[in-house]
Amino acid sequence: PDHSVDGVPPAIRPAGAGSFEMNYVRIDHGQQRRGFGRQIVAAVEQRALSLGARRMVLNTASWQTGAQRLYEAQGYAVTEHSVLENENGRFELVHYAKDLG
Repeated sequence: PDHSVDGVPPAIRPAGAGSFEMNYVRIDHGQQRRGFGRQIVAAVEQRALSLGARRMVLNTASWQTGAQRLYEAQGYAVTEHSVLENENGRFELVHYAKDLG
């Protein structure tokens, strides 16, 4: 199925057992703290619900404190910390989850 949100792929993808993963959400630095992040998260959650999601999961880099504040303010809870190593370097990740109802 098409998991795009208003034609922007792939903000979400199935993550098993009624869960969807939100990914690739970016807000231009000059546009942050203006409510766009909250609007995008809400739209992605609504799209996931329409696809049958009961839970949303996501992760962000540990240095992205603005993203962490956004997700926590939207009701996401930290579920774990991990490290990702790839050709771009080593990244400490913070994982989140939220029950959608």
